[in-house]
Amino acid sequence: IGCMDCNPVNFKVDQDTWIYSLAIDERNCESLDSVLIRVREERKVFVPNSFSPNGDNINDYFYVQGDNQAVVEIMQIFDRWGNQVFEIKNVAVNDPLKGWNGFFNNQRMNPGVFVYFAKINLSTENSIELKGDLSLIK
Repeated sequence: IGCMDCNPVNFKVDQDTWIYSLAIDERNCESLDSVLIRVREERKVFVPNSFSPNGDNINDYFYVQGDNQAVVEIMQIFDRWGNQVFEIKNVAVNDPLKGWNGFFNNQRMNPGVFVYFAKINLSTENSIELKGDLSLIK
């Protein structure tokens, strides 16, 4: 609030919340405005959206990264026709060698877009499901 003699406004939100403001000027003209405050929970894991399995040892594996206590309960990767091309279960995060290397049935996959599903256990009582697409780049 931008006036010198106004009381400060403080608030704290723990869920998505709309904040409305009504201002009335010296001629009794009203102006209403609003802003949506979105609360996002901090993610303890990160899943990239692309990788380049070309043997240069840079981004050669697609894998979950993040908090060392997190465990990948399951991660599945599918091609655009719905064929499963990769799956892992009960693997610690941050281990590129447990991730997908871009091969299926011992053959290098062509560049393209794939989709993944992953269930990540963050603690004994907290797990999350992540899904999205990833690009295999050469």
